Amino acid sequence: MKWIIDIPESTITDLKKKENRTEVDNAVINGKPLDECSGKDNKAEAAAKAEQADKKKFISDDEAIALLPEGEYIHTFRESGLALIGADWLREEIIELIRKSDCLELTGEGARSMGHGLAIYDHDAKMQSDILFVETDMEKLQALDPDEEAADGDQKD
Repeated sequence: MKWIIDIPESTITDLKKKENRTEVDNAVINGKPLDECSGKDNKAEAAAKAEQADKKKFISDDEAIALLPEGEYIHTFRESGLALIGADWLREEIIELIRKSDCLELTGEGARSMGHGLAIYDHDAKMQSDILFVETDMEKLQALDPDEEAADGDQKD
């Protein structure tokens, strides 16, 4: 079977631009200078990336597992460039992935607003699509990370 998809040239151009913006910056995680990893000599951009990296919140395997919602299946998604691709995983598969992955990070406001407060990826992740966003119990997440703003923009006490 052969699929033929007609994609406008403007969409392809937009995707190429987006691809350059969605690379995961693993420079801080690997202990390399940011400008060395990106191949750029832009110190202002490197400083902005370092500031963003300082805001990342990493958690342990046990903390990540404790955030998972009840039930046999847990919803996940990945960003593909054109759309979010979602899938339900068995709870045991998510726990196995948590235990073998390098990075377990609490997500930002966007993913949290969709009920996915955990990002799982490895140090060698290069693209946004390498990150798995995992559904979390939002009450447990709020208890673990009370300083993070709520999805509606209000600060919770």
